[in-house]
Amino acid sequence: MPTRVAATMRRVRTPAEALDALRALPCGARVLDRFGPADGVHLVGGAVRDLLLGRVPREIDLVTEGD
Repeated sequence: MPTRVAATMRRVRTPAEALDALRALPCGARVLDRFGPADGVHLVGGAVRDLLLGRVPREIDLVTEGD
């Protein structure tokens, strides 16, 4: 049975806290396991805003470096 995530989270203050919050999301752990720091993949958009405000992101936007 899938785990439900609370509607609010603790506001993140550091990159480490952001990674912890992302890993707590149902698809967050899969994203972090798939892409590492050297892959040139960055979390952007509303998910960043939501994590900073202590909200649970409804979607995760990623951008890649390169072409």
